Amino acid sequence: MGTVRARKRNRHRDVKRSSKTKAFKKDLDQISEILNMPEQIQELDPDLPGLGQFKCRECDVYYTCQRDLDSHSKSKVHKRRVKELKHTYTMEESLAAAGMGVDNGLSSWSASDFYSKNIIS
Repeated sequence: MGTVRARKRNRHRDVKRSSKTKAFKKDLDQISEILNMPEQIQELDPDLPGLGQFKCRECDVYYTCQRDLDSHSKSKVHKRRVKELKHTYTMEESLAAAGMGVDNGLSSWSASDFYSKNIIS
């Protein structure tokens, strides 16, 4: 009985800990920068899977053989990533979404301006 309670109590901690140690993938803006650069011929790298020959540029993942790369290209994960990469936001769009680039005129007003212009009665 005591072990069941302990498992329930520590479940949140274990999930939180595992998310901290997760290997993070590159963000969409980092990958879009890589895609905009011309593809360079790389030498064989013994540290990478498949000696670095079979790489999915959209997902930034290396595979051991061409067959694995082809099956990845047909997968939902790859198709979803390509769809996300089609529409990347510009710096102006991201600042506007955060509300930083928008000037609606209220930021430079003081409290007395609100009462004098009859905005607040």
